[in-house]
Amino acid sequence: METFRGRAWPVITSVILTGFLIGGLTFYAAIVVPAASSIWGATDQGFVTRLVTWRFNAIASPCWLLMLWWHWRNEEKALRFWLIVMVTVQLTLWGAHQSLESLLDLSQHAVMDEGAFYRRHQVYLWLTTAQILIGWGLVWKFCRMLLRIETSRRL
Repeated sequence: METFRGRAWPVITSVILTGFLIGGLTFYAAIVVPAASSIWGATDQGFVTRLVTWRFNAIASPCWLLMLWWHWRNEEKALRFWLIVMVTVQLTLWGAHQSLESLLDLSQHAVMDEGAFYRRHQVYLWLTTAQILIGWGLVWKFCRMLLRIETSRRL
């Protein structure tokens, strides 16, 4: 049983972390943002989103780095590749977020250059979409790894 725990705990933790991060992000993007936009309007809702995404990025970044570190020696090169892609997407989201922030007037709750802002925001949304898709793929991969560990333990 100890061998199972030793091999499984990083995978179990990765399933939980990835499911929590990507599940929360999916719920926020699919449910909360549209609902808030319909009530407050896109600009006011966007100022709330700016705080939420900053906090999400602050939580997600160390989680993806930790999972990459845990699974770096994993024999599955595809897992390592997708975790590197996820870390890269996460770092790019930080830069995109900063770029968006530079176009906001926080005291007036206004966008200073709407054309530039919305072009950059589209990039941010595409990166977030990539993060969600890759994240759900990682949940699937981690669950399959856990099943393989459990199956090998039974043999």
